[in-house]
Amino acid sequence: MKNITAQIENIMNENEGKIFAIKDFYDLGSPNTIKSILRRLVEKNKIIRLINGLYTKPYYSERFQEYGYPTSYEVAIKLAEKSSWKIAPTSVMALNDTGLSTQVPVVLLFASTGPSKTYIYNNIKIIFKHTSNNLLDFESDQLRLLIQAIKFAIKERFTKKEMNALIYFSQKAKIDFTKEDLTKLPFPIFKIIKEIENQIKYE
Repeated sequence: MKNITAQIENIMNENEGKIFAIKDFYDLGSPNTIKSILRRLVEKNKIIRLINGLYTKPYYSERFQEYGYPTSYEVAIKLAEKSSWKIAPTSVMALNDTGLSTQVPVVLLFASTGPSKTYIYNNIKIIFKHTSNNLLDFESDQLRLLIQAIKFAIKERFTKKEMNALIYFSQKAKIDFTKEDLTKLPFPIFKIIKEIENQIKYE
């Protein structure tokens, strides 16, 4: 037990600011053993529990002379990873991230292959909304984000400015449309993505 504790403590000390889940240490011991060790490290103030089985070793910022902690977005990503959900920012978040809107989201809303759940971290609401797999069943995180932005803003035709924003985002994100099966998408979204792909292809 002491050896496992030392290994976990060393790993977290060498990765300050990184978020760890219990299953990240499964190669060192059983889930109950890992839970017990993490709980004791929290009690000794050597690490902190962030939320629902997520832990970190805060990093010290010399510049700001204070400890730094993971962002709400980073916590959301780790929550999804811990449960093996595929997710993508949606709603206002997706529009902001792809350049379709400058509006800043007040909650973090994600489309998810997992169950609908809500968490609160640092007074910020993190919402996972269960969504059809055919909108999320893609390897590229950036493609999933693009799909959600198009879905949320869907209209018969995007303006030239909006299309340019989506093209710019896709180029910057280096989305390789040829590696994904886009035919599983609803036709209106498929059509817009093919327009984006063709614009990138011939520029």
